[in-house]
Amino acid sequence: MQVFHLSEKNGLQEIQHTSEQPKFERTYVVTVENPVNEKVYVIDDEEHCTMLLAEEY
Repeated sequence: MQVFHLSEKNGLQEIQHTSEQPKFERTYVVTVENPVNEKVYVIDDEEHCTMLLAEEY
């Protein structure tokens, strides 16, 4: 499972990408017109890839 924490930081979009297996963490900062604050889960079972907002999980 991949997790993306989307947040606004100083008017920019910060994206923190994490994974438990394999252990991974990276943060990106990009310029966008309307930064959002959301958490997105991505589940890949090699046959399907599903993306869910935190409130849908």
